[in-house]
Amino acid sequence: MLILELPQPEVVSPTGLWALHDELLAYTVSFAWLGLLWARLHKEWNPAVVITRRTVGLSLLLLFFASFFPYTTTLVAQNPGNSTAQVAYGLVFLLTSISRVAVRRSLQDADPENEALTPPNRDSRTLAPAEWGVQALGLLLAAAWVPRAMTVALLGGIGVSLFAYLQGRGE
Repeated sequence: MLILELPQPEVVSPTGLWALHDELLAYTVSFAWLGLLWARLHKEWNPAVVITRRTVGLSLLLLFFASFFPYTTTLVAQNPGNSTAQVAYGLVFLLTSISRVAVRRSLQDADPENEALTPPNRDSRTLAPAEWGVQALGLLLAAAWVPRAMTVALLGGIGVSLFAYLQGRGE
């Protein structure tokens, strides 16, 4: 979802803007997560010297999953209480997260002597599974109980990831 695709309020006022809170929240969550993705990719690719076909293929897979962000962001913005919309949104986050880690690991495998590609501590190695766990929990809750649990789980995961990234512990 591009910011230009966000609907304009019928009346430009605090009430008019509040009427768009679902759209603004979905856009903000997607933007924050994509911003973190970009920062992580920059950090991971910067020390890379060797790029293999496997890395390129996995990067294309990551790009494929990330290309669904505009569609699922719009879907969840227009249907925030719909389980299917929320689960589709969450799956895009989860599949993009998993493919990003696969790309990072392919960079490490291609150049095992490059110490700059190896996470310096255990915190960075455990962040991805913890993030995936939060996303998976959100998926289960959104599918079975409260659709908006997916958005809440994604916000929580973004908060944890952002904190870890800013502390220099995130992947």
